[in-house]
Amino acid sequence: MNITERINRIITLGFYDRLTTPMPHVVVSHLVAAGNPGKYQAVSVFNYPLPSEIDYDGQIYNTRDAQTYSVSGSSMSPEDVYNGDELIVFPCNADEIQTGDYIVIEVDRKYFVHKHGVEPVFKYKLRKALVPVPAGQNDEEIETRLIDNLVPLYDELSLEEYQVELREDLRDALHFYGNAPLFASITYKEGRIHYSFHPQSAIKFRVVRIARKTRGDVELLCPVRTLN
Repeated sequence: MNITERINRIITLGFYDRLTTPMPHVVVSHLVAAGNPGKYQAVSVFNYPLPSEIDYDGQIYNTRDAQTYSVSGSSMSPEDVYNGDELIVFPCNADEIQTGDYIVIEVDRKYFVHKHGVEPVFKYKLRKALVPVPAGQNDEEIETRLIDNLVPLYDELSLEEYQVELREDLRDALHFYGNAPLFASITYKEGRIHYSFHPQSAIKFRVVRIARKTRGDVELLCPVRTLN
């Protein structure tokens, strides 16, 4: 048994073999960090049936092409995504993403170690998309435009303390990634909004449904783009 299998047996309380047995129109789950990819929160993985097709934003998705990720962590609960929820996702490019989409981002190990000094636990993390950050502008110009664009979406950015935090995180990402185009997104830390910046190439999936198990029943919820 390799280390991945050992971890999965621990995560699923010994039911790894049963939970990962493929079934018709049932997708095997992986894990995605709702908050800090360096911290793990236990989840209960469950299988569930999917319809053959899902309509999201006017586009029809064949669920045979879907992947699912179990949410680990409660950082996205202010956005109505909770620990243990299942995300039904499809591959996407950054230019397909709209403000308010839930996106699954590949964790950049080198940047995470640079920023936090430890190795990440997760390969992927969940964020809510805000706006693209184009390359080729100076830091001050990007910061001003970004804040002007985001203040109407989030009132907190009218406060100096949030602007300082955003500027610091943006400058760090710009200096680390050079001229790579970035994407601004949000998560939460102890209920407080937190802005983060990632290479657009790190966006791998868009969430089209959220499966939630309540009292033995599973609901399929459509993500809402409303910004809090």
